[in-house]
Amino acid sequence: MSKIKKSNLIFISRDDVDLLDNDGKGYCLIYAFFQGIHDGRQAEKDRNICISEAMKLMVDKEEEARILSTNSRETIGKWYDKYSCPLENLALKRGEFWTYELLEFYIRISQMKAQIYYFKEFVENMFVLVKTRHSMERIPDYKVVTILELMNGHKLLIRNINVDMSVEELIDNTNFDVLVDTSDVLSPYDNSILFLLIFVER
Repeated sequence: MSKIKKSNLIFISRDDVDLLDNDGKGYCLIYAFFQGIHDGRQAEKDRNICISEAMKLMVDKEEEARILSTNSRETIGKWYDKYSCPLENLALKRGEFWTYELLEFYIRISQMKAQIYYFKEFVENMFVLVKTRHSMERIPDYKVVTILELMNGHKLLIRNINVDMSVEELIDNTNFDVLVDTSDVLSPYDNSILFLLIFVER
């Protein structure tokens, strides 16, 4: 695929990206994250161990999670007897799924040197970067993981962005002040309004 001329990360389209899917089961976001951390080369057994350990850490740090939204705290509360589920290949139920707020919290408490850049599909095949933390600026030497949430709610890894500069350069050239700051994975904005708002700001 030929490189596409692009100067920032606010918008990307389906033609810009190579995606790596996963089998979901309520873990699709954390699946995609670990795929990105390990460049898609992690064995399924090792990945499931990582997910189980991540859920257990979240439960162990529940007191620190008081800063999170009510939905996120309630989700962690449901994981007390769930963190063995990845090892047993058991699916999570609605209300137990990972969200980007939970993932950002996990990255922080695990002290993992990684940053996620999270896109949502608000218009078919057009993806908008969403603000998921106070500062979206890139930290040198941190692993960059780009993740896409489709309109149907499925999350997957953006394995590669086929543009004429590196992802790190795109991040450094992006004005994050124009991003809409959403409080959880369910945006409080109408999809079409949000898309147009960011487009106008750009």
